[in-house]
Amino acid sequence: MAHLPNYGEHPGRPDRVYLTADRELARAFAYRAVNRQAGTGWVYNVVPIGPVEVDPDYAAYAANHVGVTCSQARIVGIEDSPVSMTKVQASAAAARYQTWDDGRSMYDHDGYINPSREMRQQGITKADTVALWEPWTQWEEFSVQGPRVMQYLTEKRQRGSQSRFDRAIQPD
Repeated sequence: MAHLPNYGEHPGRPDRVYLTADRELARAFAYRAVNRQAGTGWVYNVVPIGPVEVDPDYAAYAANHVGVTCSQARIVGIEDSPVSMTKVQASAAAARYQTWDDGRSMYDHDGYINPSREMRQQGITKADTVALWEPWTQWEEFSVQGPRVMQYLTEKRQRGSQSRFDRAIQPD
């Protein structure tokens, strides 16, 4: 359904060091580390030791050095310790790189969800995603099978089956 970086519930390989030139993305990963572990997340300035490979989750952004990985890195400084940001800020930082399987961006520039192919097949439009979810809602939270979404779609279909006259006199 979606192409998602190793973010959140997918912590990556423990034998790799993950590097990015995008400071806000690094902060988002560190923020997630704070919420996943008892410790605090820090952002380090590092120099890779040995060969560097493109992180497959960020292959489309390789030219910008957004996501690369190596087996070891030497810390040369601390950029942010401990990282302090909100859940929304962390979501926004990572969301710029999240795409659906067809390569389309998962979010628009304002943080609203662009409907996936599966969403569009169920009749969910861009206007619906704006009505259903807040900007930068984490992808884990926008299930189209949830009761709220199912009720919304049922009501939308019922409105669609009414005549224009009936819809015009319906109170909001």
